[in-house]
Amino acid sequence: MRGAWAAKIGWAICAVLLIAYAAFGALLLSPWAASWDEVDFVLALDRFDLLAMQPHAPGYPYFVLGGQLIRSFIEDPVKALGGWNLLLACTSAFAVYRIGRRWLTIPYACLAAAIVLTVPMNWTLAVRPMSDGAALAILWWYLWSLVRLAEKRSSGRWLVAAFLFGLLMGTRLSYVPFGIGLLIIWAGVWRDARLSVRAKAARLTGWAAAVSAFQFLWVFAVGAAEGSLAETLRLFAGFGEGHFTEWGGGVAQPGLPLGERIWRFAADNWLWTGLFARSAWLAAAAGLLLAWTVWAAYRRKPSNRLSVGRLRRFAVSPAGILIVCAIAYALWALLGQNIAKTRHIAPLAAMSIFALAVCAGRLKAAKPVTAVLLTVLALVQTAEGARLVVLQHKEEPAVYQLADASAQDVSPSTVLYTWEEERVLRYLNVPVETRPIFTYSYFLANIEAERNARILLTGSVWEEFRKQADLPDTKVRRLGAFQSDDRLDPVYGKIELYEWIR
Repeated sequence: MRGAWAAKIGWAICAVLLIAYAAFGALLLSPWAASWDEVDFVLALDRFDLLAMQPHAPGYPYFVLGGQLIRSFIEDPVKALGGWNLLLACTSAFAVYRIGRRWLTIPYACLAAAIVLTVPMNWTLAVRPMSDGAALAILWWYLWSLVRLAEKRSSGRWLVAAFLFGLLMGTRLSYVPFGIGLLIIWAGVWRDARLSVRAKAARLTGWAAAVSAFQFLWVFAVGAAEGSLAETLRLFAGFGEGHFTEWGGGVAQPGLPLGERIWRFAADNWLWTGLFARSAWLAAAAGLLLAWTVWAAYRRKPSNRLSVGRLRRFAVSPAGILIVCAIAYALWALLGQNIAKTRHIAPLAAMSIFALAVCAGRLKAAKPVTAVLLTVLALVQTAEGARLVVLQHKEEPAVYQLADASAQDVSPSTVLYTWEEERVLRYLNVPVETRPIFTYSYFLANIEAERNARILLTGSVWEEFRKQADLPDTKVRRLGAFQSDDRLDPVYGKIELYEWIR
């Protein structure tokens, strides 16, 4: 009887904490659309148009639809998208808990869910108008469906997993490497000796058709909204080509050497910024828990030696599938994603801290020490994450500061040349004419045609011009600099403004 009451009290505490998490996030939804992508999504709530980059391809239809649903309650489109992210993040606590229950007791599974939801950088994504927050939440539901499917390969569970993978792709296509989990289970059916060849062929064909149907559903919806499926597919192809050849920031584009890219990816994006939010206290708490877990595991009796058969069985187990999915996404994030944007590391940060919580929670020796260390990690992480969410809500992004400064210039002859900032400045309706520019020769042709114009440049434009031509410092005059926390905006957290000297 006492145990039943304790369980009820425990669940009540969990419910209160989740409600507090939701209320805190709802009060501190980000009011800023401070990047190109965020402006794309915000504008899409009023008019969905891929040609106008509202949003950009591939359309993210489920994210935009969710924002439109929340806009029935929150008029501000920026906060409506953040509200959709927050709602999904709260629901994902159950999915994380259910995955954790495969290996942990109820209290430890609840603690693991709390730790996953309060990863500081991911927490900020849960309250801002970017598709990463919604995708991360759906990812946990999808991973739970994979775990259930790995335990029992039924057609019903496959349909659920295929449906959630369709939701994931229609929310954020860059999470496609997680589809390898479905592929592993699909291939495992062919190796099942209990099924006849005909039964295998029928099941595999049906399962593949289900996955394809759920993907076609969101692609067809985007095509219908655009008026032509063929034109939509051409937009998708053009977007993919541009991602890998022009602006995507992948390894195929000129930039960081591979070794430096790997170091930045692992040491900075994944650990120091993505997981610890550059907090020494949080890194120390996680490091202490990791050291304790490794030491306690080392004291255990050694397990049987690994063999090819054991590795093969592990690869199709729930834990093995989660690990393979994480590795596949890590390779994609390293080689195919923009290394400058730490938000691309969000799934790895969440899955790695979850893995640490599971490994620690499974220790049979010195349970009180493990419980204390996990609780300390959760508390330190919550404090740092809450502080970062408050900072994101209150601090005006650098590009907004630039917009405020530009609004003070009422001269009709002023032209401001920018890079991606131009999208945000137009969204904010600054009175100064803004133009995106990428090549110095084209810039010279422009200003030659406008001899009486006052020419302003952002720091990103000026630095690129200096790479393209041997320009002295005397060609510009520095007017000012605008800065916000570069954890929240790693690309445009600092913007300098220059005036061109003719």
